[in-house]
Amino acid sequence: DKVRDLFLISCYTGLRYSDVYRLGAEHIGATEIRLSTKKTGESVRCPITPRLRRVLDKYAPQYIFHKVTSQRANEHLKLIARKAEILGMIEMVTHKFGQKVVEVKPKCELIAWHCSRRTFITLSLVKGVQPMAVQTVSGHKKDSKAFNRYVKFADNQVDAQMNSAWE
Repeated sequence: DKVRDLFLISCYTGLRYSDVYRLGAEHIGATEIRLSTKKTGESVRCPITPRLRRVLDKYAPQYIFHKVTSQRANEHLKLIARKAEILGMIEMVTHKFGQKVVEVKPKCELIAWHCSRRTFITLSLVKGVQPMAVQTVSGHKKDSKAFNRYVKFADNQVDAQMNSAWE
């Protein structure tokens, strides 16, 4: 439950694991989360949405979160995904020593903490949030190349948008 809550906080804010791990009462205000990111040192501001508020309220007013290593958190996420029956198979193509390697793995084995950041960015865009606003909250600079690497639309999202446009 505690790892799931931290993962949800990351899904609702776009914060990296290293920043969620450091999150405390000093960062959480009435309407926003403010902190300097560990990776870049940039100051970010994340509005506290109703869904995020519900998760944070479980830990109020001290906001003492369970501390677990990122490796352990990723192990828990895989268990959570398995319990949620996220079992579809995914074809993974990589290159090793110049050779193309194709592996088929269940989705539950591929989930990792970084999926939360991609989820935040993609769902925010799908819900109609302007890209510049999403970049501001996620801490991406105006360089859209780095930002665009996070955007992965699910097939059903693509289908819905294409069908809507071509009705």
